[in-house]
Amino acid sequence: AEAAAALRSGKLVVFPTETVYGLGALSRYARSVEKIYDLKGRERTKHLTWHVSNFRFLNLLKLKELRALRYLARKFWPGPLTIVVPAEDGKTYGFRMPDHAIARLLIELCGDPILATSANKSGRLSPVTVEQALEELGGEIELAIDGGPCSVGADSTVADLTERPFRIGRQGPRAGEVRAVLEEIEAGKLAKFKILFVCTGNTCRSPMAQYWLAHEIKKRGFSGQFEVESCGVFAYKNMPATPETQTILRDEGIDMSAHAARPLTQELVKEADQIYTMTGEHERFILHRFPHLSGIVKVLDVEDPIGLSLSVYRDCFSHIRKKLAKEMNFLEDCLL
Repeated sequence: AEAAAALRSGKLVVFPTETVYGLGALSRYARSVEKIYDLKGRERTKHLTWHVSNFRFLNLLKLKELRALRYLARKFWPGPLTIVVPAEDGKTYGFRMPDHAIARLLIELCGDPILATSANKSGRLSPVTVEQALEELGGEIELAIDGGPCSVGADSTVADLTERPFRIGRQGPRAGEVRAVLEEIEAGKLAKFKILFVCTGNTCRSPMAQYWLAHEIKKRGFSGQFEVESCGVFAYKNMPATPETQTILRDEGIDMSAHAARPLTQELVKEADQIYTMTGEHERFILHRFPHLSGIVKVLDVEDPIGLSLSVYRDCFSHIRKKLAKEMNFLEDCLL
């Protein structure tokens, strides 16, 4: 909290990550950012990296190569991978989500990403302990957090998505795995874009959304590019959809008689590219366990019709359909 307050007041802070110790500032303080370059003796042409704790900031920017960015992020974040992407305004951004609790908490407390680089003079070894960082820059640093030795201890791998073919901009941890994924992307062999709907029991709202959206995607000719699933935070495994839900979907020409409820699992959440929850409570349930997924979870705001009349179910389905119809352009854009 003290370090976050220092950053919010325009000061520089040294903080730990799993790779190396970073030297960071908030972007709104131009003088602080300039001071980082001066302290390191770093060329102005070399951009600093935006250290993020979730996906909300990325969603605010009009980035290109969004599908590749999200695909890499799902496989390697949080972790030692920096992803460099172009934006529609001609700027270039480098993003990293550290796999370090202190670093992500610091970012959260700041309320903004931290612009950072390794806490050393340019051309020298990156520090893996706070002592090494302070030895390099100590006389000029207002505050440093001692998180112990860095668990990875090497600068992050950089994936450069600014031009085709995509390439490794810097070798680092898991570089071989990253290169293999970049080759998959270039060859058009990306796994299907996974959409997950979450409700409470997985017998009415989320199945309505799952089966209707899958039906709509098929009508638009995108079946081979999307995978649509659903689950419930308190679901009883293999429970069928409610009779009302089956009736409503059958009236739409959609057969969901084979539906079997599934409880929410870590694997389902971590493998999803986009998550839709029925209420804010479901969103909070997910983000309490996976806070870094904030920004890929959207709330549809649909009340539970369980135990009520068929007309209430119909209203519920109509609400879901209208909400998802508005999401189709966004989902199609995610494939670009």
